[in-house]
Amino acid sequence: MDSVLFGRVIDAPLDEPGARQAQLLAQRLAPGLGRPIIEASPRLRTQQTAAAIAARLNWVQGDWEVGRREELDEIDFGTWSARTFLDLDSDPAWRGWNADRENAATPAGETNADAQRRVMDCLQALAREHSSRTIVVVTHSEIIRSLVLFVLGASPNRYDRLTIDPA
Repeated sequence: MDSVLFGRVIDAPLDEPGARQAQLLAQRLAPGLGRPIIEASPRLRTQQTAAAIAARLNWVQGDWEVGRREELDEIDFGTWSARTFLDLDSDPAWRGWNADRENAATPAGETNADAQRRVMDCLQALAREHSSRTIVVVTHSEIIRSLVLFVLGASPNRYDRLTIDPA
């Protein structure tokens, strides 16, 4: 999984290490969650991670539903999706995007600012809708990194200073 940019094109399930990470995350989060709202990106891998959290909370299947929010989806990498990182390293547009994430767009036209805006709008709406509940949001590493930089007031060009591992 680590050698290919999945993006929105490859909707693969969690592999064995990913499933193990999801279980460990669920084990770590569950004790303090109570009865949260769980929202996830529409990608299968995030839905499975969210389901692992719900299962760890001992919710009975059918008694819970993981929300599916399109706004939490991965950055739209367009034609870069499904390519290997080795292949992408030779693409001048990929190198340009990584050199200037503040201004450059992916081939599909989404910028970091676009992604930040859609996810922040979603988070604010969730906070309004569920102001007295704990909300668990399951999304993608690039989205999380982008949000952390936004909250810190840092440029998207500082992305390489943050490591956001899966789960």
